[in-house]
Amino acid sequence: MRILKSRVAIRETPPATTTASGIYTGEEPTTRIGKVILAGKGDYSDNGTFIKNPIKKGMTVVWGKDTGAEVDFLGETLIELNSDEIMWTE
Repeated sequence: MRILKSRVAIRETPPATTTASGIYTGEEPTTRIGKVILAGKGDYSDNGTFIKNPIKKGMTVVWGKDTGAEVDFLGETLIELNSDEIMWTE
């Protein structure tokens, strides 16, 4: 599978529902965390300059909970979104 432009495919890490001491939080997280599985090479700007995608395969990323689309790929659910929608990387 090849992903195009500045899009990325991410395998989401399940959110923690307890604190480090084992207390149940009961809160729904406002962000989601996962590892990049596939990343496009980049896209062209309005003036024709090629801009490389800063997100690379293997990076841990954080994005908003209402961002992206779930895609079923070979029986696995991945999150597909534009690299502009990623808030933080590790």
